[in-house]
Amino acid sequence: PCPKGLKMLSEKMKINISNIIFVGDEKKDMLCAIHAGAYPILINRENTIKNYGQSKEIHSFIELLDIIHEKNKAE
Repeated sequence: PCPKGLKMLSEKMKINISNIIFVGDEKKDMLCAIHAGAYPILINRENTIKNYGQSKEIHSFIELLDIIHEKNKAE
């Protein structure tokens, strides 16, 4: 994924890029989110060690609810 695409979506949706959560399972996904200024979350279904610069790591999408709740509390 290209950071330009995330930035374009952010602008079209009128959402600050730092409020966008980007979930992916590859290093390139994390780099895309980081370079765009989004919040990178790695979904790691294999439970292997992967350090791609992600802010959080999840093993299933249901875990996103807790992260969203945490982020809303912080704001």
